[in-house]
Amino acid sequence: MGLRWPRHRVHAKPVSPMVSQVPDFKGWFPEIEGFPRPDGKAIAEWIRQNVSSDRPEVAWQGIIREWLQRMRERLGKAYVVTESQHFHVLSELDAKKQKELLSFLEQTRARIVRQLGDISLAERPGKHVIMRFSDEDDYYRYTSYFDEEGEYAGSGGRFHGGDCAHIAFPHSDVIGADHSILIHELTHDLLESFPHPAWLGEALAMAFQGDGAQTGGPLVTRELADEHRAYWNPQTIQEFWQGISFGDVEGQKLAYNLASILLNLIATELRPPPAQFRDFVLHADRKDAGQSAALEHLDVDLSDLVATFLGPGEWAPQLS
Repeated sequence: MGLRWPRHRVHAKPVSPMVSQVPDFKGWFPEIEGFPRPDGKAIAEWIRQNVSSDRPEVAWQGIIREWLQRMRERLGKAYVVTESQHFHVLSELDAKKQKELLSFLEQTRARIVRQLGDISLAERPGKHVIMRFSDEDDYYRYTSYFDEEGEYAGSGGRFHGGDCAHIAFPHSDVIGADHSILIHELTHDLLESFPHPAWLGEALAMAFQGDGAQTGGPLVTRELADEHRAYWNPQTIQEFWQGISFGDVEGQKLAYNLASILLNLIATELRPPPAQFRDFVLHADRKDAGQSAALEHLDVDLSDLVATFLGPGEWAPQLS
């Protein structure tokens, strides 16, 4: 028996993984806060129980197409769903720009994978999912679902991990802004399987984005350095290590900048051989903000690394 999609909604390409029951689309895509939200755990469990073990990718792709078509219907018929070898994209772009965006995404993915070298990436079934929102209000209504109540800084795009991992971003009229955001978020997507501390994940994403260590380090003016020294203290530095600062209205800009500075200090001051740096990236854990990995593979205490920029202080991660 093949995987059967409802007659009124045949959005997927023909597939033939062996299954024992039909998909439960209604239960998998409840509309919550105005958008269809996939129940990734239920979908993954259904695939595990019902789809031939050598065909999960085919099933995932069909289910993702169904989800994106439901998103398209919610956002408006001007939205279209397109795909390439490694990507599904939901957008309002015309055919020519769709092709250009897919080409950019494929080239960017190939470049990041090439630069990561022998660092093993997550073996996630299916393709990367990209949602390009034409209306910024729609974007924030969509992404607010993933946040706890509170006040958050704005964002140019978000990677949402899990079983139905995807990137969502609002279109920007600033030339090059969309591409910059996609490079950043695709880096997070590719490195999702690693338990990175937030600061290292963001620093690596900025490096691939071209706004960090790979361009000679972040630009730090005297005024910006003064801002850093006025803002960071024993309390706020713990929010940095925990990753809280990256979504904080007041501290977001400085958190991203400090993360980039720390990665640049590792590259320019410590200058670890590639293998050592790779081992640090592979073993850095959010549980201790990467402290153990820094001591073992870089021979540096993170408090000393921060002190190189901010001066003496109580900078050590205290996450236990």
